[in-house]
Amino acid sequence: MKKQLDVMGLLLPVLLVVLFSTAADATVHRYMEDFSTTQYKDTLNTTAWWDTVTGELKLWPFELTLAGSYDTPGSAYGVAICGDYAHVAA
Repeated sequence: MKKQLDVMGLLLPVLLVVLFSTAADATVHRYMEDFSTTQYKDTLNTTAWWDTVTGELKLWPFELTLAGSYDTPGSAYGVAICGDYAHVAA
């Protein structure tokens, strides 16, 4: 009998919460950049060019340069970059 009362004591609060709870409303915050303004432009952390006349965001072109090379004795199967180091799986 005591076991049944303990179970009922646990189920009653859960049942009350389920019956009287309502769905929570979530507010959705969205911002779609149309590039008509530079108000949200992060001038300190970007090198991009915001063209507000044509409504485009353009990245400056850059050239790749070879920093170094290594001739492995066999075939190279993969490269993993970790900080300033490149690890070659051969």
